[in-house]
Amino acid sequence: MAQENLNPAKTALVVSCYRIQKALAKFSIRIGLSSGTMCELVKRAYVDAAEELIIADGEKVQSTKIGVMTGLYRKEIVRLREKPVPGAAAQEDKYNRSARVVTGWLRDTDFQTDSGEPAALNVRGPASFAELVKRYSGDMAATAMRTELERLNIIDTNSEGQLLLVSSGYVSTDMVEGIHILGTDTADLINTVHHNLTAEKSESRFQRKVSYQSIPQQHVESFRKHAAAASQQLLEDLDRWLAERDVDPSGQEDQSTRLGLGIYYIESLDADEDAISEEQP
Repeated sequence: MAQENLNPAKTALVVSCYRIQKALAKFSIRIGLSSGTMCELVKRAYVDAAEELIIADGEKVQSTKIGVMTGLYRKEIVRLREKPVPGAAAQEDKYNRSARVVTGWLRDTDFQTDSGEPAALNVRGPASFAELVKRYSGDMAATAMRTELERLNIIDTNSEGQLLLVSSGYVSTDMVEGIHILGTDTADLINTVHHNLTAEKSESRFQRKVSYQSIPQQHVESFRKHAAAASQQLLEDLDRWLAERDVDPSGQEDQSTRLGLGIYYIESLDADEDAISEEQP
């Protein structure tokens, strides 16, 4: 990498970008995504980001302006803007539908036992799996949803032919879907960090982690289980809170907002991954 005269903020960003790119490169190499494709995606991302910033400032979008902001030539910008935006709308829609069905099963009393647990559902009929899918996935066929959830080992069938929810939440083990989640969740984290670095302190968003560098190996498994249980309990509490306030955006005059909180587990043998042993608020 060419040496540049960078201020402290840019220097820190270069280090952070390298860490992000290195982690992503390991994944990309295993999947077979070439460096050329990655570079093309980076250029397109710069063009789209510059366009969004220009619009946010209330200015007219022009290739010349984008070029000044990104360092790309005008001809390159025009070429990139003519290409379709990389996306996975169909995959995202399938993920969202599946997640909504599982969440509905967990919290909708019509599909629960008297004790509040997810009930064993008949395939069809009143309060059935078909009714659950119809209520929470729109027009997706119940058979297709069943196949998808069975493939992901989220549901099972009992001896009476009823469907059982065997997972406490929608956690996909599918490679394609997992890669899609990589994009959405990582983008959420980066956007939160970006907001906290540029917003007023009174408008900062919650962003914390706890990690220690020298925990004996004998405690790894017990912490993994403790962290999973504590995190699941918190997420279920937040899910109930949000569910009580969730509305159909099509019937709302006021603008709706996407809200949520993400938690992720950390385990690494690389001591230099974090410069600080415990990050404080």
